[in-house]
Amino acid sequence: MTVFEDGEEKEKITLSDVKTKPEMHAMMLEKGFEKKSEEEIEDLKKQKEEEKVKEEEERRRAREERQKKAEERRKQRELDAARRKAEEEEKKEEPGAKADL
Repeated sequence: MTVFEDGEEKEKITLSDVKTKPEMHAMMLEKGFEKKSEEEIEDLKKQKEEEKVKEEEERRRAREERQKKAEERRKQRELDAARRKAEEEEKKEEPGAKADL
């Protein structure tokens, strides 16, 4: 386990060296960790789950927005192609227009 303080690595601990739960708890207290109540743990789990749901929703919205923009670009390309084709047809039908050979 790596212990960080203010985002910097403070020390590394080999957890397999800790043999019992009481030793683990004592070591954690010594390192400055605080034991959380079951209620605090549940609250943290709920908070993480809510964050996960929110992130998934944001990703879904972003994906839908990308798809919508891609569809708009596709439609615009189709309109542009149809307009060019119509202009070409119009030029062919103009009297006195030179034919491309």
